[in-house]
Amino acid sequence: MSKVGKRKHTGTLTGIILLILLILSAIFLLYCTTMVFRDQYPDKYTLDKTDHTLTFDTVKAAVSGSEFQLSNEQINTFLNEKITVRSDSENGIEKIRIYLHNDDNSEVYAKLRYRNYSFAFYAQISITTAGSNMKINLSNARLGELAVPDFVVSYALGKIFENHPIIKTDDTAITLDLSIDYTISENNIIHLSLRHFESCEGYAKCRTNNLTLQALKALVKKFA
Repeated sequence: MSKVGKRKHTGTLTGIILLILLILSAIFLLYCTTMVFRDQYPDKYTLDKTDHTLTFDTVKAAVSGSEFQLSNEQINTFLNEKITVRSDSENGIEKIRIYLHNDDNSEVYAKLRYRNYSFAFYAQISITTAGSNMKINLSNARLGELAVPDFVVSYALGKIFENHPIIKTDDTAITLDLSIDYTISENNIIHLSLRHFESCEGYAKCRTNNLTLQALKALVKKFA
């Protein structure tokens, strides 16, 4: 075979290889897109029961600073009221449901919205507290049925919760500031914040700061 013939043969072979790689890439991209938009979790992230007593139980226990329990239903009702989006044009969480278990094996299922697209989401979670902040670390995440590497989760969280008033992101974790200020009168404010959160099977053991001393000081100021 002449040199010109060899060059043509090599060029043809290279072109065929590139075409095969292009086809395989397109198939892989189509596969990933299909898997991402599959939603097998609607029954997992949709609440079947609601319980609106979280705030009452928290404040009641905070009077003495004693430990108290919050059920899955109380926590999920609160989260769906406080952190889900209210407008079709917003990026964020449409629905969320946490399943608490022992030993950092808790799970979260959610429906996420980004640029008018909705995605089913799943991850294992571990929950820690620091001051009034609750930090939820995510692992083994899935968008739809597609396993997602950590760097993609980190990027997606940053975009979805960009400029969110309550949620802050850090790598593969989201942080919520769970503190509330109650105004009794002008210049008299009681500050309630989370101090401890421990995941158990179906519920959480919690503790807040003690409001008794704050309340007494506020009352003294009010009636002095």
